[in-house]
Amino acid sequence: GVLLLFAGAVFLYLCILKHTGSTFLALVSSVSLLMNPYYFFHALQGFHDSQFFPLAWGVTVLGIFSKNIKIFILGLVLAFATKENAAPIVFLIGFVAWYYTRDKRYLYIGVVSSIAMLFITQWILKANIEDGKYMQLWMFTHFGNSPAEILETIFYKPSIVLGHIQMKINYVKAIFLIPAGFFWPFGLPFFILAMPDFLINLLSSPLGPIDYNWHFNHSVTFFLTLSSAMGINYIAQRVNRYRTVIYYTGGVLLISSPFFKYYPLIFGPI
Repeated sequence: GVLLLFAGAVFLYLCILKHTGSTFLALVSSVSLLMNPYYFFHALQGFHDSQFFPLAWGVTVLGIFSKNIKIFILGLVLAFATKENAAPIVFLIGFVAWYYTRDKRYLYIGVVSSIAMLFITQWILKANIEDGKYMQLWMFTHFGNSPAEILETIFYKPSIVLGHIQMKINYVKAIFLIPAGFFWPFGLPFFILAMPDFLINLLSSPLGPIDYNWHFNHSVTFFLTLSSAMGINYIAQRVNRYRTVIYYTGGVLLISSPFFKYYPLIFGPI
């Protein structure tokens, strides 16, 4: 597990270096990711298949930045082989790839493969039914006892959803206000990719094992760190005269931000 997460950080370094050309920004971003407790803590508890995700996404993004569709496809294959909940991110990453490459093939591959994965996921779910219930949906039984009831509650009963989110407000603060270094709004395409797993974690049962906080956050922290690096690069490009200053200032803030997460007195327990 540790080696997989380290490999994910290495590919994050390669992605940022490829896109920005800044060794410093690439290095501090990868180190910041490794220092983030939401990224690395679970590896200390044991192995989980979600630890493959950072490596898979790193390969995929490298394929985007290098405009190599074979590497892009390899990354998607790794993501699909990791866990069934990769489909929403793959769907969105097709649009992100098209945005950066202007090659519609990336968009088609992302959309078609994600739809195919949804059908495969249905088979996986049906094969894991226990007493007529989907085992993978037990985390959301506070919203309903079936997929239809859960979706109905989420979309048509906002008071219930907001009440649930209120119980996890410290998690929201810890994810967005601290580990990402505050630059993620300027790297919006990759920030969007963090949303599917973030929403899974946010809406899941607060009574479930804390492991779910770590399982689903591997993708979240990877994309938030990447979006922060892209945000720093975006600002630097807009004020070209002070590009070096922006890179170093942003890099220092990015690498120091995870330290704040170790002070629970700031936000309270997650």
